Amino acid sequence: DSTPTVTVAEDGTDMVVSNKNDQIMVAETKYPIRVVNSESVVKLRVKLAEPTLRNLKAAFGGGTAGSNTATSMELPTDLTGIMLVHDSHPSTSLTENRRKVFRECYPSSDVSMVFKKSPNKTTVDVEFMAVLPENQTSPAIFLKPAGVSVAV
Repeated sequence: DSTPTVTVAEDGTDMVVSNKNDQIMVAETKYPIRVVNSESVVKLRVKLAEPTLRNLKAAFGGGTAGSNTATSMELPTDLTGIMLVHDSHPSTSLTENRRKVFRECYPSSDVSMVFKKSPNKTTVDVEFMAVLPENQTSPAIFLKPAGVSVAV
């Protein structure tokens, strides 16, 4: 597999979009004549399945490149973004899977781990912020399954 991956726990991914809207007012009326979106922030709350080196590297902003079998890791000094992809179904079939692609994401909050004894798994809770990549108009793309009609 040439693309390094991080493993997400069965809890899935929470996506939160925060919008800041501004009202356009004119002196002749007490109601806004238009509402415009002046800021949108896309955050993804992820529970990584285990504190593997690759998952830790992604959680601390070091990207995902490199070996998952290394014996140690230091905290990164420069942030490297990662692409997060969420598939709704384990199948790769386009008729069953709804895929969400967040093109460039960086950790934006605390990283939390609760160390547990076996057989319970330690998870890595991290919040990522999706940013607008160069030459793109949106930080995310949502793909519907083939053959499924979506009302516009």
